[in-house]
Formats: sequence, structure tokens, C-alpha cells
Amino acid sequence: MSTRTSSLLLLALALAGCKPAQDGAAAVMDEPREEVKKEDLGPNQIACALDGLEVFADICSVQQSKQDGTLYLVVRHPDGGFRRFEVLTDGHGLATADGSEVAETMLDDGMLEVAVGEDHYLFPATIKSDAPSP
Repeated sequence: MSTRTSSLLLLALALAGCKPAQDGAAAVMDEPREEVKKEDLGPNQIACALDGLEVFADICSVQQSKQDGTLYLVVRHPDGGFRRFEVLTDGHGLATADGSEVAETMLDDGMLEVAVGEDHYLFPATIKSDAPSP
């Protein structure tokens, strides 16, 4: 099988596994939540409030990738858009890895809220304790 044919076959298989995109604004309003907890989220799923909306919905997916020893998260929006974040190892959470907008982060009740422009994301957070256990 040629390289070109193999590449096309892999692309077709990847696309076959994709869900059809939902209308972004309508999808956000379908499942609004005042409060999102870790246990509410499925695997590879995060809550997001896109385009300036204030209510979060469980409609964004997240994928991990590693490049040159650095861990990245790609958050996919239901309309096909995405954001790429670098996972920081200094305890500051995430930083944008695409574009020039800076990510603002806030940790609250086991969830890391990340704001970039008008988009907000809620990631389940694992908090490491610096103090040794007794």
C-alpha cells in the first residue's frame, strides 16, 4: 500500500470516529449548569462556557499529547474550534500554547477554571500537597 493511500485510509478512519458538530451557541444552552463537579464529567470531557456565555455546559472534549517532554491539552469546541494549552509543571496550571491571548486561571473546589478571552473552561484538578503525610 502506498504512503498516500495509507494516509488517506488513516484520515478516513479518524473521521469515521468523529461525532457531527453541534451548533455552538445552541449546544451550550442545551445543558446549562450552575455548578459542575469532577464526577459530573465523562472521560476526556470538560465543561466550558464559550463566546462570553456565563453558564457552563459539558460540551467540550479534551485530548492530551506530549511533544519534546512537554504535556499539552487540546480542548475541542462543539463548533469545530479548539484551544491548545501547555500543562505547567510549576503549579500554575495551564498556559495558552496557541495565539497571543493569556490564560487566566483560578482553582476552586477541585476544579481549575481557565479563561482565555471570552471562553472559559473547567478542568478537574488534582491538588498536590507539598507537606509530607504524618
